[in-house]
Amino acid sequence: MNRVPAFTLLEMAVVLALTSVVFSLGYLAYGMVFKGYQGFQKQQELNLNGYALGALFNSDFQACELIEVEEEGLLLIDRGKRTRYQNEEEYLLRIQGQRIDTFYQSRWMINQDSVYLYFGDQYQPYSLKPKTETSWH
Repeated sequence: MNRVPAFTLLEMAVVLALTSVVFSLGYLAYGMVFKGYQGFQKQQELNLNGYALGALFNSDFQACELIEVEEEGLLLIDRGKRTRYQNEEEYLLRIQGQRIDTFYQSRWMINQDSVYLYFGDQYQPYSLKPKTETSWH
């Protein structure tokens, strides 16, 4: 009787089991890498958001003639142009005329003589002493 060279059913089952283990590990690794990339991307977005806020605030702060400290935030006045920075629960608003910029996850601290604005990975201090008119409501 002529025998045809072939694999047995048991050999095929072992190959199928090993292949499924390899694909499962690959899928698991892909999921871990993808999740890590999403976390990295979110952190980079927050850093970029913070740096943009810092650049805008620095520009507004340097150009202003008067700063009013209010309960809800700061009002920077420059030749009649008013820019308000308002602190909300999870974000910081920059309101200038009809334009509203929203900076998520941005933090700041205001006391009587300084503003500490968190952007990137550090707090940047801004002294309010020469320009401040305090109007706590």
